[in-house]
Amino acid sequence: MNKKTLLLICISGLLGSCGFETGNPVHHGNEDHHSSPIQETLYTLPSSSCQKLNQCFNWDIATCENELWYNSTWGLFYNLSSANLAEISYALSNGDLQLNIDALGSCSDQIKNLSCDSEVLNNAIVDGQPNNQNNIFQLFEGIDSCKEIVSP
Repeated sequence: MNKKTLLLICISGLLGSCGFETGNPVHHGNEDHHSSPIQETLYTLPSSSCQKLNQCFNWDIATCENELWYNSTWGLFYNLSSANLAEISYALSNGDLQLNIDALGSCSDQIKNLSCDSEVLNNAIVDGQPNNQNNIFQLFEGIDSCKEIVSP
């Protein structure tokens, strides 16, 4: 192997690892929710919710988490303008909003401890339509600590 060939292999490896092979060097799919400690902490909401929905109603966890993370109703749920959890986590990072870690832990624990036949959980689903999130905020409305996680 000559030096030119080795150099070309190294350069293509570097460009590939930067994301240029996709034509989009910045966005890497659904990894956004792990890019900061606040995002990772806030991701507890879709994670615990979707795990419970999967356990009880066989929802696809990855689809559920992704759709719930990017659902713009979160802002309205917290009496803000329309915003998804990615946008809310950015505002939390900037100090524009406050995060109540105790409420987040309580909300997550209460969701995990719901029985599959609980009214709160069943109000969040659309019968016969797995992964349909039209009623998903019924779940969070039914648990007081979920309403206290984010505040101005």
